Parts: sequence; C-alpha cells; structure tokens
Amino acid sequence: QDGRMDHAQEAFRRIRNTAGMRRSKEGFGGMRAMLHYFLESCATANQVAQALGFLDELKASSEARLVSSAAFNALLRGLLSRNGFEEAQWLRTEMLRFGVAPNEASLNLLMDTAARSGSHMDEAWDILEEMQKQNLKADKYTVSILTKQLSDRISDKRRVPRGVAMVEHFLKMQPEDVDEVLVNSLLDVFCKLGDMPRLEATLDRMREYGIRGSAVTYGTIVKAYGRAGNIDRVLQAWEEMQDEGLEANAVTYGCMLDACVKCGHLEKALQIFAIMKQRGLHRNTILYATLIKGFAKSKDPLAAKNLYREMRSERVPCNVVVFNSLIDACVRACDLQGAAEVLQEMTATNVRPDLITFSTLIKGYCSNGELSKAMRLQEELQARQLECDEIVYNSLLEGCVKAGDLQLGLQMFSEMRQKHVRPSAVTFSILVKLLSRAGRLDLAIHLVSKEMRQMHGVQPTRMVWSCLVTCCLKARDLSRAVMALELLDNDGASLGIGRISMYSAVIESSTTSGEVSTALQLIEWAYTRAPPEDARAGLSMDLLKRVFETAGFRGAEGEAQDVLDAIGRRVGEHARNVLQDTLSRSASGPRVEESLGFKGAKIQGSSLDDHGSSWSSRPWDRSYSSGFEAYGGSGGWETGGYWPGQDMYSSLFMHPHTWSPDVLAQQGWSSWSGQGPGGWDHRDEKAFARTEASPATPRLPLKALDTEPTPATTAGKSSVHRSPLEEIDHAESMGIPLQKVLFGDSFPEVSLDGPPGL
Repeated sequence: QDGRMDHAQEAFRRIRNTAGMRRSKEGFGGMRAMLHYFLESCATANQVAQALGFLDELKASSEARLVSSAAFNALLRGLLSRNGFEEAQWLRTEMLRFGVAPNEASLNLLMDTAARSGSHMDEAWDILEEMQKQNLKADKYTVSILTKQLSDRISDKRRVPRGVAMVEHFLKMQPEDVDEVLVNSLLDVFCKLGDMPRLEATLDRMREYGIRGSAVTYGTIVKAYGRAGNIDRVLQAWEEMQDEGLEANAVTYGCMLDACVKCGHLEKALQIFAIMKQRGLHRNTILYATLIKGFAKSKDPLAAKNLYREMRSERVPCNVVVFNSLIDACVRACDLQGAAEVLQEMTATNVRPDLITFSTLIKGYCSNGELSKAMRLQEELQARQLECDEIVYNSLLEGCVKAGDLQLGLQMFSEMRQKHVRPSAVTFSILVKLLSRAGRLDLAIHLVSKEMRQMHGVQPTRMVWSCLVTCCLKARDLSRAVMALELLDNDGASLGIGRISMYSAVIESSTTSGEVSTALQLIEWAYTRAPPEDARAGLSMDLLKRVFETAGFRGAEGEAQDVLDAIGRRVGEHARNVLQDTLSRSASGPRVEESLGFKGAKIQGSSLDDHGSSWSSRPWDRSYSSGFEAYGGSGGWETGGYWPGQDMYSSLFMHPHTWSPDVLAQQGWSSWSGQGPGGWDHRDEKAFARTEASPATPRLPLKALDTEPTPATTAGKSSVHRSPLEEIDHAESMGIPLQKVLFGDSFPEVSLDGPPGL
C-alpha cells in the first residue's frame, strides 16, 4: 500500500521459503493469495516489469505452479483499474511466453473493460467472437452492454449485422443467462433496423425461455410495429400488455401514441391521449407534437391549431417541432395563408425558425405554383445564416418544373453544386422532368446516361430511369424511350421488377403506335438482356399475347417466331405453347386490312404487309400522320387500310361515321357512306400522306450512345446573347461540353476518375 514493491517482494520470498518447508495445502493457498495481491498492486502502480520479473523467478523455482492464468488475471485487474487496456492486450502475448493461456475469466475481464470504455468496441466484439469459438461462457452483463451499444450505432452497416449475429448466438448457447434487459436491448436493435421477422423470432425465444416482458418490452414492440405500419399488431401488443396486468408508463404511452399516428389511426391515438389526461401524464411537448403531426397527415389544420391552443392553456412549452408540425399541417391542406400566420406566431413567441421551417414553407409554395414566394423564402433563409440542403433545392427545382422555368432550374442546380450540396437520385429525376418539359429529352438522356456518374458520382437508380422513360412516353417520343431502355441495359444495373415495368410501358406504347417490330424487339431485349439477378422477372402474359396476336394479324409471324424461339426457354414451356398457339391462330386468319376489304395499301412506298405504320389516336390533329400514301384511281381511294384514328392494336375504334360534322369537315371528309373501300369522299388527300414534319419512328437496332452529345475537351465563349436553350443548342453545334453550358466556366473539368470536389 505504501508503494514499496521491493520490500513487498523480499517479504514474499521469506514467507515462500518458510512455507515451502511445510508443504501444506493451506500454505500454498495463502501464498497464491499474497502473490495475486502483490501482482495486482504492481500493475496498479505501473510496475508491470517488476511483476513479470518476479514471475520469471517463480517459473524457474519449485513454485512454478503459482504462475497461472489466475496470476495474470490479477495483473490484468491492476492494469484495467487504471484504464491500461493497450497494456492488457500486450500482456496477453506475454502470457504465451510463460506457457499460460487466457482463461474464461481473463477474456471476460478484457471484454468488459473494452465494452465499458466506449473506445474499444471492436476489440470487445473480437473477444466475444473468440470466446464463442472456444465455447466459453460470456458474461451476460457485458453482452447486454454491447447490445445497447449496437442500438446506439444502428447506422453502422458493417458492425451491426456482425454484432447481432453474435448476440443471437449467445441467446441460443446460454439460455440460462438470458434476461429481460438483454432481450429489450436486442428488440430495440431490431426495431430500429425494421427487421420484423427477427424481432418476432426473439419474442418467441423470450416466451420459450419463460421471460416475462415489462412495460419497456411492450413499448418497444409497439414502436416497432408502428414503424412498420402494422396497426393490427400494435393493438394486439397493447392488449397483451394489459392482459399481463402491466401498467403503462409515460414512455410506453408515448410509443403507443406515436405508433397510432404513424399507422394513420388517429382516433385510437386520441383515445390513448384521453387516458393519459385522466392520469395526468399528458403535459409533454413531444406528445402534443406527435398528435399535431397526426392531424397534419390527415390534412386537418383546424384540429392541429386547436391542439396548439390547448397546449398554451395547459402551459406546455411549445418548441420548434410543434410549430413546424403546425406549418406542415397547413401546407398539406394547401392553407398557405394559415402557414404564414403560424410563422408569425412562432416569431412572436421567440421560437427561432430552423431549416425545416423554411423547407416546409418553400415546398408548399412550390407545390402551389408560387415560385416567386418560394424564392423570397430562400433569400430569407440565407439571410438568417441557414444553409439550404438537398431537400430545399429539390423543392425549388420541383417549383421550376411546375412553372416551366428551365433557366431558373439550371441556376438553382448550379448554386447547389457551388455550395457543395451533393445531389441525389431524387434531384436528377427532377432535372429529367425539367429538361423534358422544356422539350430537351436529348439532354435528359445525356444527363442520366453520362453526366450523373461521370460528373457527380451518382449512380442512376430505378427512380431516375423510370422518370426518363415516362417523360419520353409522355412526349410521344418512342425512339428515345427505346434509346433509354438500351442505355439502361448497357448500364448493367439490377432494378428487379422496375426494369420489366419500364419495358412493359414502352412495349405497350409501341404496340398502340403500330410499331409491332419495335415491340417484338423489345420483348427479346427484356429477356435476353436481363441481368442474372433480374432473370426471374418477366413480362405479363396478357401483354405478350396481345403483341404476338398483333404480329400475326400484321403478317409479321416470321419475326414473331424468331423472337419466340429466342425467349422460349426463359418464359417457360407453358407460356411458350400459349404464345405459339396465339401466333398461329392470328397468322392463319385473314389480315386486318383484308378483313376490311383493303389490299395493297402503300405506306411510305411499301405495302402494308412489309413494314407497318405509326397510327394516330387523334385524327383531327394534322401534326399526326395517318400513315397512308394515296395513289391513283377515281371515285375515292383505291388503296385500303384503316381510317384515320383507328387503333389497329386495340379493341377501341374511332369509326368515321361516329364523327361529328365539324370533325369530318376539319379532316376533309364530306360524308361517310359505310360502303367499304371507296365509300367515302376525302377532299384533302395530302392529309393522309406522311410528311417530313412527322417522321417515322426509327427502326431498331438503335445506336444510342452514338447519337448522344459527347463532351469535348475544350470550351469556348460567345458574345452573342442567347436564351438558355439557344445557348445549349449553340454549345452542341460548337462541340462545347454540356456541363460548361449548365454550370459555366467556374465549374471544374470532368474527371473520369470520380466526381470533382468530393
């Protein structure tokens, strides 16, 4: 105790020599206890070297059996008492020099110290793994500490799964050491992970071991099912808790309230809140904020404001979360005036608006088409020394899409990059809509296929590709929709059912537009180009049957047969037989044009049997070609085919005799006699001919990458004042990279090694 280790060591030698003459069991036990006390004191006094020297002396003597794991455990206790974990780890290697292996107590001691330190968590898990491999029993309290640490670091995608697996192994191998504290910690981990199957498996094991849950246990269960949106299991857990005779505390009530709101069961939440009022547990800011969020979800700003007034009357403090929830309730109900009034009230009560406040208001004004007010709010936000985040910029970009303001949208994106706010896939899907609305699908495709990855380091996701394909179809640009699918397949990303959904949409559009060859080619691509992990996802049988039936009616049975042979093994024998039968029946019947009494209709200089045509569903719109080219004859049309507006690939027909006189006059028809070919009198034959203003949809295969703008290595400037779209057009013609136009000369050059400035 006086720190005189030399005197203590000499005294131990004299006692050892005296006790050695007696050779009794009691004497040896006393010697061992004194040795352990001496070693622990040496380690505590930072004299480990002296302790190890004394152990060397003992090892060479007749008392070598005193040098054991227990002796080193005494040294470990001394080291760990002064937080010498690194020295303790080194001591483990010294034990091997003495021929002593760490025992169960040694490892538990090391693991417990590492777990409690907070800075050696990886070492603690390593020791637990080592113990489990050696079938040694781990201390249950230490395992509970480690499990609680997992809950606090739930975002660690590498350590959490490993830790969960070891805790589950502990539950399986040491059932006698499993208690409610450990189970509650593990349930909380699964709740935050959203892993409901493993949570339920843990509950089953808890019941199997006869462990009775507490209010904390049921609060965690309620919270987990609430996050999963399963109101039935939430109510079931609540009833089980009451059946067990457990009394809910304030935390449990809060979990139940939050779960009901998340599941949209506001009525039950209000019932729970009424019970809390009866027990005097309701005066809590978080509880009121939770209920206000529930009224916001139900778009009931009046009820939310009434709850706010109740808070004031109950003298419950109102924080920024409460006011933000009130503003959100008004915005969701499109009550922007009410949201502005809440902001005024917020300022009057000395609650400082935060980024979420402005973000919610900006989103509301953008959704309402009031982009100018949203921009003024952004200026106010920056004046308050708040920095716009991705959510704010995405809301402003959505406002630009709604207002059709490409120039402002590109300006916002440029500002976003200059302030080092990393764009996400959501940002780029909005940019795709912005460019598409401005009529620049070419730039949208270029953005998704090249610039996202090369300039910004963002991988195009299912949402971005789907947005691009949808924009192409909405613009009636089938060729670019096909191009987008080709680029998607070249990208090699696994999108699962999303890829098939996009293919289905374009195939449907191709079929409706009369491009049966394109539809067949896309069917082949959908199966033969699918990534291995997406191989099981297939097109719907209904869509396949319609396309193959159309191919048979159109005389494209040879092409359809080739496609069927290519995909046969992938669709399965039954589906192949059904499609083969559909194709055979449709091909053996009369052609559609023959059944109507028309033969030899020319489409762009070829017969109808050779190629096909693109048909318009809007016959009164002269920008759409009917696909027919008239030739020769008197008394009307010698050629036959479909009347304008007939959709030959669906069951919906727009028969000319159903048109109003205005539509007939606009289209150039004087009458419809219903007498078959030549039974109508058309005065404007040019309306039937395909013109240069309405080009045909390009045939496959497409060379998508070759048709897209390629960034150049140099960029120039022009002194001529141009609009943003004119500037982009000029840049393409001059070989200037698109990023120079979008972001200006201040933006760094593109590096294929990775995104700049990240």
